[in-house]
Amino acid sequence: MKEDNIRLNSSWLSPNVKKKVNHLQFNTYMIGLLLVYTLEDFFSPSIQWIFSIYTIVAWVTIFTIDPSRLPEAVTSKIKQRKAKKYFILFALPLFLIILILMFILKVPLILPPFTFGYLLNVIIQACLLEVLYRNILQPRFRQLGYSSTVSICFQSILFAIMLYVHTSSIIITAGSFLIGIITGLIAYLTRSIRLNIVIMIIWILLFFNP
Repeated sequence: MKEDNIRLNSSWLSPNVKKKVNHLQFNTYMIGLLLVYTLEDFFSPSIQWIFSIYTIVAWVTIFTIDPSRLPEAVTSKIKQRKAKKYFILFALPLFLIILILMFILKVPLILPPFTFGYLLNVIIQACLLEVLYRNILQPRFRQLGYSSTVSICFQSILFAIMLYVHTSSIIITAGSFLIGIITGLIAYLTRSIRLNIVIMIIWILLFFNP
């Protein structure tokens, strides 16, 4: 009897309605994550704990609804090789951006405690930020009818705003916008963010204390 009730409950929603519910959930959590990552510094540690729980629930839901958002889930080996070529191509401008920030503009480096826990946190944050901005947000802009160029610019602007709120540095914000353009272009051309995560880890370690 119990099993019959469970089956009935699961059949309440038609495939079309279920798809719309999933779509609404996906977009709601996407917007929620953007707000949390951007504005969390304005709240007390006790509220940030609630945000931490929310982000876990949001990511589990997003990856359950659409597993293709996982890094490299739908990327072919050919595109992964292309991503490596683009990574090498953009290595020089990336290196120049970091050099300009560090030595010419003398942006102060954030010197974090290099513990295993901190490095693990940086790696997790880098993966999630790349998935959110490059694997989720950018395609969403394209689905809304914007061109790839506009979509890459929009997701780069939102990424830069997030860094500005956390660092209050116009220079780091400008650098973050350029990083967003480069990694956004790699993600658009190859659907691969594996090497983008490496870039993000370096960027977070040097200029952003998550």
